[in-house]
Amino acid sequence: MADTSVGSGITIAFSSGYLARVEDVSLDGVNRGSIETTHALTVGGDTFIPLATYNPGVLTVLCQFDSAVAPPILGAMEAVVVNLPPSGANTVSAVGGFLQDWSLGSPIKNKVMMTCKIKLSGNLVFA
Repeated sequence: MADTSVGSGITIAFSSGYLARVEDVSLDGVNRGSIETTHALTVGGDTFIPLATYNPGVLTVLCQFDSAVAPPILGAMEAVVVNLPPSGANTVSAVGGFLQDWSLGSPIKNKVMMTCKIKLSGNLVFA
């Protein structure tokens, strides 16, 4: 049966040591490309063959902004590990990732939040 734990306690670790207080995480854009093989003699629908590789996607993270720590927008590619509850027993990791995009937002009388997009590279590992 699938783990139905509440998502509180999610952490993301980078090999550089950068860490943020995570509020929400989503993994988007994981996809496998294809090559169209349709030709003049094809009858009916278009035909395709799948590529042998896949795009590991983008990890979108909503976290609390810490003005004392600059987001590593120019940082090198590094290992990325997402620890899921309970107590990090479930993880999703990528061979590499880098901060591709970040933005700030702050509702009136609330904490300053940062949205980060981390481009993943290499195989995704689920453990």
